[in-house]
Amino acid sequence: MSISNVNKLLNYMEAVLERAKALPLTRFVFVDKEELLELIDRTRDVLPKEIQEANTVLKRRDEIHREAQNTAEQILSEAKKEAARRIEENEILKDVKIQAAKIKEDTNNEREEVRKKTVSECLDLKKRVIADAISIREGADKYAESVIRKLVNDMSEVQSIIVSGQTQLSKLKENSEEQIAYYKSIAENNDVLLSRE
Repeated sequence: MSISNVNKLLNYMEAVLERAKALPLTRFVFVDKEELLELIDRTRDVLPKEIQEANTVLKRRDEIHREAQNTAEQILSEAKKEAARRIEENEILKDVKIQAAKIKEDTNNEREEVRKKTVSECLDLKKRVIADAISIREGADKYAESVIRKLVNDMSEVQSIIVSGQTQLSKLKENSEEQIAYYKSIAENNDVLLSRE
């Protein structure tokens, strides 16, 4: 897995919110909590693999060191063979020894430069990967928290609307009962007056 996979999971979270059903007459939506939590867990599962990739790069550094050592040994071996063929010629032998020493020194210097550069690049890469992984994890956590907090606020507002509606219905019911009682008393008074006549 790569960081792009983490981004895909975050994009999918966004898509879940985009296609969520809207609550009528409000700006709120209904979200499948289990689906959203599953996406968050999958994102967290990906992050350790990013760190493993950094460790793989560090292992490659050791392989490069071994390859450089093998190259140096091969060059020295070839120089020795060349010197053996010219053992009878002292001047040439001296030249070969000088060249072999120079090649060895140059190779060692080059190997050391490659080693330092590789170590530096590997450490930088590991830091970047870890920083990206931490940033992505923090971003995912913050995003999930904000979504859940928004859902809680939305539900609180819906509950307030429902309670308000229930209160208004109760008041209407009380008013209706008072009006019915009033009209009944008027009807009873009319009946009494009619019976007296």
